[in-house]
Amino acid sequence: MITEYNGWEVVFMGDLLKAYNGDTDVIIDGFNIFKSGRRGTFEGSIKLIEPNYGAEKWFQNYKIETEKFVVYYAEAEVYNTIYCIWAKKEPKSIETVIPTFKEPGNEQTVEESDITQTLKHIKPTSAAVSEKMGIFRRVEGLETFIEKYNVLSFKEIWDEYASFMESKYKDNLVSLKPGNSRERIENAVKQLQLKIPDDFLELYTICDGNDTDEWIDKIEETGVAYAHIFGNPLMSIEEIEQEVKGNLNWEKPDESIKSIPAGKVKTNPMLHKKIPIYHDGGGNFFAIDLDPDLHGTYGQIIWVDHEYEEREVFASSLKEFIVIIYFFVKELGVIDNGEGYDGEMSYTEYIDRTV
Repeated sequence: MITEYNGWEVVFMGDLLKAYNGDTDVIIDGFNIFKSGRRGTFEGSIKLIEPNYGAEKWFQNYKIETEKFVVYYAEAEVYNTIYCIWAKKEPKSIETVIPTFKEPGNEQTVEESDITQTLKHIKPTSAAVSEKMGIFRRVEGLETFIEKYNVLSFKEIWDEYASFMESKYKDNLVSLKPGNSRERIENAVKQLQLKIPDDFLELYTICDGNDTDEWIDKIEETGVAYAHIFGNPLMSIEEIEQEVKGNLNWEKPDESIKSIPAGKVKTNPMLHKKIPIYHDGGGNFFAIDLDPDLHGTYGQIIWVDHEYEEREVFASSLKEFIVIIYFFVKELGVIDNGEGYDGEMSYTEYIDRTV
């Protein structure tokens, strides 16, 4: 395992969520960064390497000033199998800028201007951010993009997005299956006994999700496949119905659940009072939340992970969620491709969990 890299040192390998919860000591320059509550300021993302494999990876970079030093620590994205924190410190007299780094196998140092160009869509800590954008508050241009499309109907947005995907990815795009009757959609989720958002009804009358078998076949044949939920398949109404029925008895609140941003997601377990629209095959979902907390929005889109307590709110509605996905693929070229992702980094690397 690689433990040192261009002045950075691995200070933690393990379960990052336990570290956040104060169950693990992570000592940098004499203090525990998590137990002390000193999270520092978010400096944007930085490309380092994954210690076990030596592959380049984006880490979220933070800065803490101690009495004598400026300490940087860069932590792995929370969904990874391996969790890691790199750290480095510099004398306080040195001007604090985003550290430079060397590409693996390349002796040429990448200049700060190159990093800035790569991270042009991530606002630095000092830049004005929009709190209403939640976990994507530091993504440059996203709020304006959403405002532009807010005046359109869900169908107008979906039609434009689907047309863009078709023209861009052509034969590598996974087909959308024919839509359902309104009665079929309502029957699939009727056991929730809650009002169903109009956007959900509209979407599933337009289509019945992506053809998952085709998605798998394309990956096996060509190595890439693009579908409509950040590049991944939209669930069919039959899959949704099965998940809804399978989660009806999950009623006991899970007090360990943490809403990001705070106050938006209740402690409802897994898919209780939710409609899933995407699953990763490992028990994790994007879902429509029909029972939000005090500061949440009915119909908000949240990430539900069966292993971790964090519940991130990705969008205030299904309509806004599709616009956000559209922004990432159209403006940033960011999309999952079946075996990895296109773009400078995955959409998950743009998330700011400090909100």
